[in-house]
Amino acid sequence: MQFCYANIFGKLYAKIISMADIVMVHAGFESPANDYREKDIDWNTFLRPHPAATHYGRVNGDCFIEAHIPHNSILVIDRSLTATYNSIIVVVLDGAFYLKRLIKRKGKELLIAANERYKPVEISEEQPLVVWGVVTKVIIDPKESAL
Repeated sequence: MQFCYANIFGKLYAKIISMADIVMVHAGFESPANDYREKDIDWNTFLRPHPAATHYGRVNGDCFIEAHIPHNSILVIDRSLTATYNSIIVVVLDGAFYLKRLIKRKGKELLIAANERYKPVEISEEQPLVVWGVVTKVIIDPKESAL
């Protein structure tokens, strides 16, 4: 059975970044609403709506490359959320953390990767599902992502 690992690490803390620190980058024509300015971005609030239940992990492998989550991406994982179908989740199997998407297909619950090299895993009574947390955000280093 092939899996993509998720290495879980401690809490990260971010400072509040002012919009004055951010340069607007246009990816097309300049917006007529260019004078409109957003509020400051509070990265703690944005990344951690449930601070006590938020953890971070790093993707180790290529199992989610087709979902644009490359190796070494940082996962923001919320343990207070309940997994729903189509959620990207961190599961615990045999004492290790794995990154999977929870789906239901033809009446069966499956854990799938976003890379066809990895086979779906059927959730069964012999292999119960232990959801460690739900991935809410992904931080990607553009140097790591392949085009």
